[in-house]
Amino acid sequence: MIGVDIIDLTYPGNFKKHSFEDYTSRILDFSELTVCSDIGDLILVWCIKESIYKSWCNGGGKQFYNPKHIQIKSLDASLQTFVGNIGGSAFYGKFSLNTGTVVSIATPGSGDLEKIKLYLAETNCQLQESAFLFGNHSHAQWNICQQPVNRVDVGSASYFYSRSHHGKWYASVILPVA
Repeated sequence: MIGVDIIDLTYPGNFKKHSFEDYTSRILDFSELTVCSDIGDLILVWCIKESIYKSWCNGGGKQFYNPKHIQIKSLDASLQTFVGNIGGSAFYGKFSLNTGTVVSIATPGSGDLEKIKLYLAETNCQLQESAFLFGNHSHAQWNICQQPVNRVDVGSASYFYSRSHHGKWYASVILPVA
């Protein structure tokens, strides 16, 4: 399973409803407080935790809302990779920091990271063609904005799938099923 999260850094009101201290107390456990010295660090950690949580849920994990239960065990800023944990299950991921966005991808298999394909679009989820994700497979016409599935079959290939939308940005990832 995979999970993706995107944060539009230009979205009005983003992280402005609460104070930095309020967010840190809600999101971070004690060991993570040392890596978050400003709002930029906090946004990155939040994005990483969201992608881990989505991967956990897509894999059948029980849904919950307590970001402190999602732990970041290691974060390498130069390689833009991380390792996280939920309830003893490890998740591996990568992230990217761009001028206007933060994107994080997580999966339970470290070897899967090289196989994942990321797609970004500047849209308000008006994208109606599966060609955006899966090429020109005419039999795979479905509205990606309304699909609750986390696995899709296209011809003889199967993919794990996750999506995220924030502000004007839409991100989706696919991973071929082994």
